[in-house]
Amino acid sequence: MRLRGIKPSVVWVELLPMMAYVKQYTQNPSGSVTIIMDDKDLINPDVLDLRFLNGIQNVYVNGPDGDITEKIGEMCHQAGAGVVQAFRYDISNPHQIDVVRGTRYSKDGVKSVWQQ
Repeated sequence: MRLRGIKPSVVWVELLPMMAYVKQYTQNPSGSVTIIMDDKDLINPDVLDLRFLNGIQNVYVNGPDGDITEKIGEMCHQAGAGVVQAFRYDISNPHQIDVVRGTRYSKDGVKSVWQQ
């Protein structure tokens, strides 16, 4: 992204199973970019290179209810993103997906922004 001179206003990091139609929204780098991670990316998240997020002001991480979502959120902030909001979802019922917890990472520290 950075080598191409692309600096979107928002980057979405998706850890949830996504439908194919979402890919059409990843093609507008002036507005937002979506990064879709699959299970292979999350086996050993410590080796992920997230430096492309350096200088991006807003990053949103959507993932399953579990520690991996918050870990990726923290890693995005450590990589240089300004504000990272990580939202954990209960995906046990595919007909009703609910936010379980939200955490904000910023220069002001870590703050819970949503608690079910």
